[in-house]
Amino acid sequence: MPRASKKKSSVGAEPSSVSTLGYALLGLVQMSPANGYQLRRVFVDTPMARYSSPGAVYPALRKLKAQGLIVADVTLGKTGRPAEHYQISRPGRATLRAWLRRLPEEAEIRGSLDAMLLRFSYLDLLDDPAFSIQFLTVFRDVVRAMSQQLEGIQAAMRDRSLHGRLALDCGQANLQTYVDWATRAIAELRTRQSRESSRGDA
Repeated sequence: MPRASKKKSSVGAEPSSVSTLGYALLGLVQMSPANGYQLRRVFVDTPMARYSSPGAVYPALRKLKAQGLIVADVTLGKTGRPAEHYQISRPGRATLRAWLRRLPEEAEIRGSLDAMLLRFSYLDLLDDPAFSIQFLTVFRDVVRAMSQQLEGIQAAMRDRSLHGRLALDCGQANLQTYVDWATRAIAELRTRQSRESSRGDA
């Protein structure tokens, strides 16, 4: 008896199949539909360049399109040549929202602080200050633990390697900068949350 063929799900891609660059592109086209050239320029002209090389943008767009997370309309560009104009699809919105709604895990934070900041930068799309505060609190607490761990390594190296200790000083200072920033950001978000709550009660 022949086996029934499995249909691909139209709900969206599994989180493990979407790269950090893929999520960055989903966030960009959710905020503003754009063509490939415009999206590529974002990874040349802005701080987003730290997340990908420009050459990886078009392959990532093709993958997102194949997964059904974005759709493309063909339009004529300034040169008169056809260009694909990308918009996020309903499954794409669901996939992006699921990624944003997931609190960061310790291993993720330790693996890439930049990837966590990328996700945080899109939390405006949720319009949920309480979740943003929760996200940043987890982030800050893990980074603080990383900073304290590095301090212990620094102390152990104090009499063994001057240059090694100085290099660790740089790393520890950077981690403390993240902790200080997260603390300020949490305070600002709480102020905003309080103001919005006061307007709601008025």
